[in-house]
Amino acid sequence: MVATNTLALKAQLKKILGTTPFKMVDNADWLSKTKLLPFLRDVGKHFTVNDLIKREIIKKRLDTPGESISYTEFTYALLQGFDYLTLHEKYGVDLQVGGSDQWTNMLSGVDLIRKRLGEQVYALCMPLVEDSAGKKFGKSEGNAIWLDPKKTSPFHFYQFWINLPDTRVETYLKAYTFLPIAEIDALMELHRRNPGERQAQETLARLVTEIVHGPAVTAQVAAATDALFGDTSFHRLSCEALAVALAEAPSVEISRRGLAEGYSLAEALVAGGLAFSKSDARRLISGKGIMLSGQTIGNPDQKVYLGDLSNGYALVRKGKQGVLVLVLK
Repeated sequence: MVATNTLALKAQLKKILGTTPFKMVDNADWLSKTKLLPFLRDVGKHFTVNDLIKREIIKKRLDTPGESISYTEFTYALLQGFDYLTLHEKYGVDLQVGGSDQWTNMLSGVDLIRKRLGEQVYALCMPLVEDSAGKKFGKSEGNAIWLDPKKTSPFHFYQFWINLPDTRVETYLKAYTFLPIAEIDALMELHRRNPGERQAQETLARLVTEIVHGPAVTAQVAAATDALFGDTSFHRLSCEALAVALAEAPSVEISRRGLAEGYSLAEALVAGGLAFSKSDARRLISGKGIMLSGQTIGNPDQKVYLGDLSNGYALVRKGKQGVLVLVLK
């Protein structure tokens, strides 16, 4: 499993870093050979229990009734500090980058190297990417956003960034893109003047997706996004962008015969998952909460005909995020 994950991570890094050379190492290469007594003598003596229990992640566990912390978890800071020391001595590493939840663990390495070698090294933390509830993304939370397109498609990856709330977009622009600060400031000023345009989110989504999946794929998912949720017509999409839209959006196939007779829009909403039942669908339509090919529909008995499907497709929208593609079978 570890070897498989290592190969996957290496492939992802190659895609992101391009021609920039890099070296991947496994800390098991030195930790598995480290003996307990030398570790306690050379590393453990530089850490005090008083300092460790003041750290937020440990203090929280100790102060929470019913929770406990194992010795393994308690010594994690020492192991991470030892990793940094080894990387510095063997490979000349002088900067460790990690999520903000690892800040104190990274400082363990900075302090250890200063105490052991008398040398200055650095740590740089990045803000954690969080969901709308303020929980960090990850496997343990069940809400991970993966770099691997097989786990999170480029389309859904793009959707995460473009749907970020206003309160986080500036921080993420500074942390996860290479835009100069002056350009970010100008972009945020435009955003504050007209937040409904979501220009800051679109820029963030485009730049981050380009880093991970490349400019060509990003252009396709951005076009598909604008067709599904914006103003671009389906007939203006490239074959690649159309394929993305059809693969990612729910769809209902309707035969030519069904369209000739008139296909119930309410039935299409139910079949496509935009309504729980036909009565729910009729209520949505009567309340003018449904659009067909850009036109608001108010007749609950509305039917869909062949002429409504331009080039074999028609887009149905429910509010801002609910979409359904009607496809000529």
